[in-house]
Amino acid sequence: MSDVADQVLFATSPEKGPKLNDFERLSVGFIAGTLARTITSPLDVVKMLMQVSSKGGSMSSILAKLWAESGIAGFWRGNFAACVRLGPQSAIKFYTFDELQRRIGHGKPLSGLQRTIAGASAGVISQVLTYPLDVIRTRITVDPKKYNGIISAFGTILKEEGPLSLYAGVGSTIVGVIPYEGAQFYAFGGLKNFYQSRIAPGKPISPFVTCLIGATAGMFSQLFSYPFDVVRKRQMLRDENGKPLYNGMIDGFTKIVKNDGPLGLYRGLGINLVKVVP
Repeated sequence: MSDVADQVLFATSPEKGPKLNDFERLSVGFIAGTLARTITSPLDVVKMLMQVSSKGGSMSSILAKLWAESGIAGFWRGNFAACVRLGPQSAIKFYTFDELQRRIGHGKPLSGLQRTIAGASAGVISQVLTYPLDVIRTRITVDPKKYNGIISAFGTILKEEGPLSLYAGVGSTIVGVIPYEGAQFYAFGGLKNFYQSRIAPGKPISPFVTCLIGATAGMFSQLFSYPFDVVRKRQMLRDENGKPLYNGMIDGFTKIVKNDGPLGLYRGLGINLVKVVP
């Protein structure tokens, strides 16, 4: 689903304080998204390669193969494409959530249900609008020999598979984004309100506490949505004959559980949870 930038984004979306104009809100989202993604790229690359590998691929073997193929640069494989996507995606989500928060709450803190709905809506809108770039980023990361850049990947996918392939796995994304974004915004807002009302009433939240709350909310939401992320990543790929690996989301879940066991739906979760903290 979304990346570490999410914690930065909704943590900086104030319910009180100086009002940012539209350009400033979009800019904050763009900068936060690209910065967070670049810093955590090595963890994200390893996580993605674990998600799309069979149960025989351990983290150590993936690390060794990645190093042998690309060296240190391999850990930033696909980062430019990811930033091209995450910048606009983060900006759109930050802006959308802020707008929904303002219109729904009318200047008052949102309830848990309102935060959940606003967060899920912002996540779905931003994911769908930038989805083709996620497909391209995944192809570049998994198969850099065939897809060696955004323009090359875009042209190859259109030529060989057609435009609909740029939205492969979008159904799994939408279904997974709703619990992920809803749980994330719900948890963050709830923890933030608890801290301000019970632990330190009347005091501003420090940057350290904000990061701690954001990381906790991110890890909490990952537990609900991670299997959908594994399925959608594999749906983005093709076999050696150029055919989809699965015939839809349900087929993806069924085959992964059959071939890899239930834990196959959580391949790479550990390193993904580690990625949330920084």
